[in-house]
Amino acid sequence: SLIICGQDEGANIVFKNINKSRGKIIRYGFDKTFDWYADDIIHKQGGGVSCKIFHHNHELGKLDLIISGEHNILNALASIAAAHECGIDFDTSSEILHDFHGSERRMQVKGITKNNVLIIDDYAHHPNEIKATLSALKNIYPNKRIITVYQPHRYSRTAVFAHDIAAALSLADKAYVLPVFSAGEKILEHSSAQEIIDSSTENIYLSDSDSVIDTLLHVLKSDDILLTMGAGDVYKLGELLLSSNGV
Repeated sequence: SLIICGQDEGANIVFKNINKSRGKIIRYGFDKTFDWYADDIIHKQGGGVSCKIFHHNHELGKLDLIISGEHNILNALASIAAAHECGIDFDTSSEILHDFHGSERRMQVKGITKNNVLIIDDYAHHPNEIKATLSALKNIYPNKRIITVYQPHRYSRTAVFAHDIAAALSLADKAYVLPVFSAGEKILEHSSAQEIIDSSTENIYLSDSDSVIDTLLHVLKSDDILLTMGAGDVYKLGELLLSSNGV
């Protein structure tokens, strides 16, 4: 069986071009035409999400997750569909998924500073991941400012996705972009953090690891969220602020 996310543009290109007679194809997402879909989504303030799950338009029941975001509903749907193909019923799958607390560096709460700034870290480095994380946090904390520090990952990825990264970061109230974490790559033309800044419209600023600390000390206010994002070592920034208790 081939299980495909119907919400993903790349997966849909695959779906259109594969030989559909070679095996069973299962699609999932938020559209009622899919084999598996979620509806009546509720984002819980403070974290978590719930929805109703349907299989071939038949309602199976409610899915209640501790983790947040529509991307995690999609992940859950993929897991439920795969489990179903292995003979595991929805009630069992939903019960197990309810106790899943997520992975490290996926909207991981690192702590709260003395001035009540909530520090969250996420591994997101692709534009779709950045958008999903910020969208989820805005649903969970609709009344909080989200200040983001983003570290681009790899020169090759930055060169290709600079414009899309800028568009995704625009969801934050303010975003600071650090130099590219090379991950062993050589520097390429048109692949610096400046490319992201040049593609942005507002609220996105260039910074570096040293000056961003001083910037955050002046920018962050009580009840804000500081979100560190990227696949490099940007998570150390939040840990440094917590250990110094300086925000």
